[in-house]
Amino acid sequence: MKTPITIRLFTYNSFRHYGGSEITSTPHLCKAIFIKRQNDHTNLVKLLEDCAGFEKGHLIAVIDINFNI
Repeated sequence: MKTPITIRLFTYNSFRHYGGSEITSTPHLCKAIFIKRQNDHTNLVKLLEDCAGFEKGHLIAVIDINFNI
C-alpha cells in the first residue's frame, strides 16, 4: 500500500442578507493516496476517508498548494 498523504479540501457556504451576500469557506484536512500527476499540473488523489462531502474512494484533483500538507 502506498503511503497516505494529507490534502486540504474546502467547502463553501453562501447566504444572502440585507446588505448583500457573503461566501465563507471551511478547510478540511483529509487522508488520501497519490495516484498521478496530470497534464494540467494538478495531482490526482484517492480519498481514504469520507471528507468534505466526498465519500471514501472518490478520485479528486488537488492543486499543489493543497497537496501533501
